[in-house]
Amino acid sequence: KDFTCVFITGGVSLLVLVIVVVLLLLPGPTTTTMPTTTLPYDCNEALSMMDTWSISKKAYCCENANRGCTTQAPTVKPRPKPPKPPTYPPTVPPTPPPLPYDCNMGVANWAVSWSDAQKAWCCAHGGPGCATPAKVCTLWGDPHIISFDQ
Repeated sequence: KDFTCVFITGGVSLLVLVIVVVLLLLPGPTTTTMPTTTLPYDCNEALSMMDTWSISKKAYCCENANRGCTTQAPTVKPRPKPPKPPTYPPTVPPTPPPLPYDCNMGVANWAVSWSDAQKAWCCAHGGPGCATPAKVCTLWGDPHIISFDQ
């Protein structure tokens, strides 16, 4: 008998069987998404019941989310202001020496009652005591002193 047909059919069947086994043993398709990591605790969950949280959850949430802390954060005391320097009363300037003459005393009759020294001093310091200059009248270009009309 001719077994060629049996050999060919068996060979093809074996080849198909090997291909099926290889395909079944290959790993599944790979995904390109990154795996997400989950946090060990949800620090936003049950905020009103923080006293029921475990010690480890309180420690984790206090350190990472500032929630569930059992102690208050230390408050920094403000620095005290330095004391103000003492204020002293203002210094009074020394009293000037008295004036040698009172130019307001006897001013109505100064020309007769004052000494020549008082007249000179009061005249030099802007007060009365200066002799009144004679009036000068210019007539036809000549200056004339008018002493008789005074």
